[in-house]
Amino acid sequence: MAAELANAKKVLENSVKPFTAIMGGAKISDKILLIEKITG
Repeated sequence: MAAELANAKKVLENSVKPFTAIMGGAKISDKILLIEKITG
């Protein structure tokens, strides 16, 4: 999980828009905050 958080931090701090994010996993509820932050 630490690696996932580190990668998410890289995307949030160093991304050039537009970009594509691919997030896996079963529960969308776990990803809603990240999606909101990315699209914010």
